Parts: sequence; C-alpha cells; structure tokens
Amino acid sequence: MPRSSECFIGKSEVLHLGGEFIYVRYFDVINFIENDIYPYDIFLPLQLNAAAVKRKAEFIAGRVVACDAICALEEKPVQLDIGGNREPIWPKGFVGSISHNDKCAVAVAKYREPVLLGVDVENWMSQEQSVDLSGIIAGRAEVSLLKSLSLSYSQGLTILFSGKESLFKAIYPVSHRYFEFSDSKVVFWNEKYNYFVVELSSSVLDILRRNLVFKIFYNCEPGQVFTLAISIVD
Repeated sequence: MPRSSECFIGKSEVLHLGGEFIYVRYFDVINFIENDIYPYDIFLPLQLNAAAVKRKAEFIAGRVVACDAICALEEKPVQLDIGGNREPIWPKGFVGSISHNDKCAVAVAKYREPVLLGVDVENWMSQEQSVDLSGIIAGRAEVSLLKSLSLSYSQGLTILFSGKESLFKAIYPVSHRYFEFSDSKVVFWNEKYNYFVVELSSSVLDILRRNLVFKIFYNCEPGQVFTLAISIVD
C-alpha cells in the first residue's frame, strides 16, 4: 500500500525548456495530510502553522520539486528556507526558481553563473479574465502584438503574464524588490520556436546595474502553460 504522501504528490517529471531542465510534480490538495512523511523529509516550518491547507500543500510540493532540481545536479537535497518576502533561499552557489499553480509545482536550479533565471506555471485564462486583466499586464504595443499572433488573445495574454512572472522571479534575487508589469516590454515574439524577448525599463536596469534583456521560453499544455525566463547580454 502506498504511503499517504504518494497519494498527495506524484513522481518527478522533467520538462526541457530553453535549454534547461524543469522539474515537475503534480499534487492533489485533497490528499494532503499535515505532518506526513514527504519526499526528502521535507517539513512545514513554524511560520506556516496557521496557514490554510492549500498554502501548506503548495509549500511542500514546491520544496519537494526544488530538491528534485538540486539532486539532478548531483548535490545533496536540502530544504530551502523562507526569505523575508516569502521567497525561497537557495543554497550558496546555486541559482534557482520555484512556481506552482493549483495542481502542479515546478523548479529549476543550476550552479551560479552570470545568468538570471526564473520559472512559472499558470492555468490558462478565460476570455473574461483576459479582458479584465489585459490593461494591467500588457502595454499598447504588446496588446497589438498579441492580437497579431496565431494564438487566441487569452492564450497570448496568459503566456505574457506567466513570462513576466518568470522574469520577476529571475531578477528578484538581485533587485530585492518587486516591479510593475509596465517595467518590462516585449520587443520580439517567435511563435515557431516558442519564445519572446523582453527588455527592462531603464529604472530597473539602473537597479540591476547590468544591461540585460531576457528570453522567455514557453511550453503550452492542456490546462496550463510553463515559462522560463533567462537573462542574455544585450
């Protein structure tokens, strides 16, 4: 008979995106049991004692898949601490990122290099959601670009939203602050190879003190989209 945690979280899967390996685990909040035995002996920290069950399940799933990514580098798995703004603290010498939606947790990790990277997974927006959120996520030029794609507008906007979330996760370890969607803009979109290029505003570049642009790769699946943001030298 399987352990109860095996009913909650599935086996590790690997997605190849943008030249990187993204580690994926599906989970089911309904089967989450507190203080169970989870893979890698992951445990709930004290600061989550009062959190909702959904938040606890997402935390465990995210930390488990982060260990998958670390182990893939032939390193000993370690539970990531929580930073002051709830960000995961990666071990010294690593750069990485975690994300989740309501059923899937993803992570990417690599040895620290002169590169920034972030990962995200999002459920597809409905048409109504895209109408409500379009003005927040996309600038005028980006709206025109999205309308020119073969994707539906709601699909394009979901990919753009997820990509900018990946971007923010990539730059947070350097900037230690959050930015607006308007602080980045799409300058090129390649549908054939599923990526787009994003430039940062001058104010963000001043904070980073590095002249960077980002390639954002995406992988579309039924029900959700995965994105990976990787910095490149302009």
